[in-house]
Amino acid sequence: REREMVVVWAYDESMGKLVLSILILLFLLVLYMRRKYSPSIYLLDYACIKEDDENKATIERLIYFSGELKTITMKDILFQIKVFLKSGIGEEAYVPRSNLMKGHSMGIQDYYEQADILVVGAVEKVLRKTAISPQLIDVVVVNSGMFNPTPSLASLLIHRFKMRADVKSYHLSGMGCSASLIAIDLAKDLLSVHGPRGARFALVASTEILGSLYDGKHRSMMVTNCLFRSAGNALLLSNRKLPGAKLQLSHLVRVNTAAHDDAHYAVVVKEDEDGVFGAELSPQLIDVATKAINVNMTKLAPKVLPFRELAKAGFNQLQRHVLK
Repeated sequence: REREMVVVWAYDESMGKLVLSILILLFLLVLYMRRKYSPSIYLLDYACIKEDDENKATIERLIYFSGELKTITMKDILFQIKVFLKSGIGEEAYVPRSNLMKGHSMGIQDYYEQADILVVGAVEKVLRKTAISPQLIDVVVVNSGMFNPTPSLASLLIHRFKMRADVKSYHLSGMGCSASLIAIDLAKDLLSVHGPRGARFALVASTEILGSLYDGKHRSMMVTNCLFRSAGNALLLSNRKLPGAKLQLSHLVRVNTAAHDDAHYAVVVKEDEDGVFGAELSPQLIDVATKAINVNMTKLAPKVLPFRELAKAGFNQLQRHVLK
């Protein structure tokens, strides 16, 4: 009886290994087929837009306008210069003049003027480069983290370029530094779902409409004065491979670690105890970004490695966990 039990147990264990091996092989096969037959998305062209040269954020300008605000101490100005010099951004990036001169007296019209230069200007440029009529656009996705007006910036583009009534429009806000990739991901999904018969062209516009300089006392909120700059870009995607297409989008992977407190509070827009509005960067930001990249690479690797390498990895996992 004891012997029979041992034999049955050995039989069940080998069957389990066999089933697990088959499942791993099936998973690899499904992954390969999905990669081979997933819908193709193409970048037809893109355009970048900058502010005028007079809005370049040189050290001299930042020192001058920070001093003019009369609310930032020289010690804090020197701290921001030190961060700015270590950031690697350089003096060729832009901060709109109104942000430096007006401080907290900036009004909504100042933000709309930025949107007109950065969003509308970038879209005009990419449509001109591709010679695609605004009437042919099926999807519009705009992202602007801090400026979220009504009507939306997506509505602004539809109105300005007189697009069709059935255009699918989206305005993303509060998505931080990953907003551009999220916007591309949304446009890609919409083009894939609707197919060439339902939607052919997607317009994606990305910008960050800057607010006034933070002139409070918290150094974790002063850092944004040194890092956040002004620019815009627009790109045109299609699910058809048209002549002149620049690139094909092979893979786009997104991960979200906001379930963890340190990730959720990595960047927070708020008022300090004196009521001064700004964005606070957590000391754990680099740590959080590193963890997110690790998770991202884990998800991306199976999509970009050749099938032969995937099979090797699967066999190694089989050896480590089943056949040992």
